[in-house]
Amino acid sequence: MSWRGKVSKNIHQVVFYFCNKNTQSKGVRDFLTTNYSDIKALNPSTGLLIRETPDAEPFMMIERHYGAREKKDLKDLSQNDIENILKEVTLEAEKPKDTRPVHEKIADVVTEEFVRFHPEMPYRL
Repeated sequence: MSWRGKVSKNIHQVVFYFCNKNTQSKGVRDFLTTNYSDIKALNPSTGLLIRETPDAEPFMMIERHYGAREKKDLKDLSQNDIENILKEVTLEAEKPKDTRPVHEKIADVVTEEFVRFHPEMPYRL
């Protein structure tokens, strides 16, 4: 199955904001003209919304089923670039989750230097 058919599995809603005249939004307009009907037909339960706003820089707001939202800038991107971004976001949820214990995950964000200067912290690397 193509990634286009998996949009509804991982994404609740996608909103495209762009200007209908601005040259920065040309890629967004081309993408929607070419792909909107296919993606919507394969994902009828997913909100695929279009918001034309004058003089706005183009961006895409993605809302996942669990409520998380992320904004992707689409300024001066081509139709293929936008398709790749949507594909990446759609398939992102299929990546394996990090199953390491919490004390091992902390090492990714907390440096040894931080622990040295904050000895009261309960974790150790």
